Amino acid sequence: MNWIKQNKLLSFFLALFCLLGLLVALSSQIIIFFLRSYLSDHASDVELSSLQVNWWRSDIEITGLATRDSDGNRFSVNELYLDWVMTDLWDNQLTVESLKINGLKVDIKSDNFKVLKVGPITIPATTTTEVEEPVEPWAVTVSDVAIHKSNICVSDNSASFHSVSLPLTTDQSLNTCMGLDKLTMPGTFNLDIATGPVLESPIELAGFSLKLSDDTSYASIGQVLIEPLSFTMDSLESEKLKITDITLLSSDEVDISDNGIRLSDLTINQFKFVMESSDLSVASIQAESFNLYTRASDQAIHSLVSLASAGVEDLKVKSGDISLSNLQVGSTNLLENFQGDADNTITQIGQISVAKLSKAANHISVGDTQIESLQVSLVMDETGVNAANWFAQSDQAVEEEASAESVITWDLSSFKLGGESTIQFEDNSLGNPLTQSIHELLIDLGTIAPGQSSDTPVTVAMKINEHGTFNAGGVIKQHNNTLGLQLEGALKHLDMVDLSPYAQRFIGYRVDTGQLNLDYKFTINEHDIDATLETKLERFELGELQEHEKHELNDELGLPLPLALDLIRDSDNNISLNIPIHGKTDDPQFSVAGIISTVTVKAIKNAVIYHYSPLGMLTLASGVFDLATALKFDPVQFEPQNTELDAGDKEQLDKVVKVLADKPRVKFVVCAVATEADQVFKDEVVDQPVAETTDKPQPPKVRRVPTLGPEQLVAIANERQQKVLDYLKSGSIPAERLLACNIKIAKDKADKPVVNLSL
Repeated sequence: MNWIKQNKLLSFFLALFCLLGLLVALSSQIIIFFLRSYLSDHASDVELSSLQVNWWRSDIEITGLATRDSDGNRFSVNELYLDWVMTDLWDNQLTVESLKINGLKVDIKSDNFKVLKVGPITIPATTTTEVEEPVEPWAVTVSDVAIHKSNICVSDNSASFHSVSLPLTTDQSLNTCMGLDKLTMPGTFNLDIATGPVLESPIELAGFSLKLSDDTSYASIGQVLIEPLSFTMDSLESEKLKITDITLLSSDEVDISDNGIRLSDLTINQFKFVMESSDLSVASIQAESFNLYTRASDQAIHSLVSLASAGVEDLKVKSGDISLSNLQVGSTNLLENFQGDADNTITQIGQISVAKLSKAANHISVGDTQIESLQVSLVMDETGVNAANWFAQSDQAVEEEASAESVITWDLSSFKLGGESTIQFEDNSLGNPLTQSIHELLIDLGTIAPGQSSDTPVTVAMKINEHGTFNAGGVIKQHNNTLGLQLEGALKHLDMVDLSPYAQRFIGYRVDTGQLNLDYKFTINEHDIDATLETKLERFELGELQEHEKHELNDELGLPLPLALDLIRDSDNNISLNIPIHGKTDDPQFSVAGIISTVTVKAIKNAVIYHYSPLGMLTLASGVFDLATALKFDPVQFEPQNTELDAGDKEQLDKVVKVLADKPRVKFVVCAVATEADQVFKDEVVDQPVAETTDKPQPPKVRRVPTLGPEQLVAIANERQQKVLDYLKSGSIPAERLLACNIKIAKDKADKPVVNLSL
């Protein structure tokens, strides 16, 4: 005690030092006491395993902290380690040299995005009643960050997912949880108000997920590796960014959105983004196993696009202009075929290669493009084609006029489609399934640049079904902002039996046998179309009508279609037709199918006239369009009351015998007409009555009275008809090919006695 009295000042400092030492030694317990007291005021349950503070090393370690209020709002952390630099605090600088968090779980309650509670802690409302003096801002530096097994949940009472632009089908309030298995950032993050945030560090993230309140995941990332990331207010750069197992708005358990994305692997090399100009440059991008899902017309989620891989090199975005080189896309599937096998897709594309692609202002330029193979599977039934069924029908069409500034021009250097391509078409709308296929499809296009004057060569080749082949060659002509097309080629050995169900539907006949060969020339100048189809049907035979001679095509021809085709067969049993097509493509009434139907009928008529007109035996009156009329031979004329054939009649019938001998399949109709010209009259005296005015008898009156009745006139006509039939039979024409008609009396008394001849 004496020493203390004698050394008061020294004793004071010694006591102060001891007190400070005691406080430091008990600091962990003191902090625990105050922390428990504070949390107890807000939480109904507080747990804390340990808390260690080392002021000499300036670090703090907390384990087993868990708080929860009566509503279940939690704030907990299994392990938290924080290492800071004490001396920097005097300079308004917070330097964290290491931050380790394991098992962080936080519930955040908000109202209209205003935070109300963080865990059990209520955030007081901020009210400003007086102007506070500005304080010097703190600068923060954080290094060596590691966060594991953490979960943060946000529940906003007034907001829905739609309010934050997430296209989820649920209308529930914003109630979501963010899960994180791992986040490490061994580099440094600086936050300074004066200079802005600066980040220099590699980053690894794993097990990221966003889930709904029912634990359904609507976004997740398996792993993110950034080596390294450099971020400032001026730019964002990374040497390599790799992301694996990405899912967005896509769930296996339940449809939670109208669309979704899945991506197994994404790698980006040498990425740089300039903030002020929004310029972007990327050395390469590689994506693996990409899937895009969307809600189709059946209101279920289906795969719209599926890519096995995609790669891009030298991507640049500058002032809104985009350019890239060497685009590679492999094994692409489009439009899941949800009418059939769930694994089947309507379109499958092999390797796609694009040498370059750029967009500048309103112009898109595409370099050399090549597709190795294209596989298309189209199925038609009573609901339509499966590709069309993918898209829901809109109740109201929306028309938009594009301004001159928004018109996009483009050019394509070249396009090639490989020979492994196939288009398969199955039609189930005809009763029995009908399958047609196009295979070994090749397309080769030269440079296409609309708006420029150039000629683009084009080549197309394909096989159709088992034997058919098709080829086309020509140019796409571009001059003075107009687009034209010149093509010529051939369709060979197309088996018409494969098209028999369509023949039954549209012309009422089935096809028994036949092959189609077609040579064509096709020209389009702006809206004008001019084409010539030279067709040859080999061994073409039609079966029976579905409704005998009831089809509208027969009405248009004036006789059954098989008979019309028999008339134009050559000696080898082939049918050759020349079909011209002319019109304007911008005419709403223009239809290639309609033109072909019309000109085919006319071609048959013209071909028949061509075959028979050299004999001078057709009625080729001006304006004749009825084939039945056009196929009538000049009639055999008789003098009244005469039933014998004269030399002129026999010469005329000899020509008919020659025609029928050349056309052994054609049947011939002989039809006599009964007329009043054959009538025989006699004079008959008729007494006249006494005239009342004179009371004198009138002289008798003589009148001509017909002596032949209708039956007798028909008998005369029938005799003439039989004489013609007998003469034709004598010319070796089989009787079964000669048809006699049911004779009728002509209505016009001026008609001459004739026997009509027609095919």
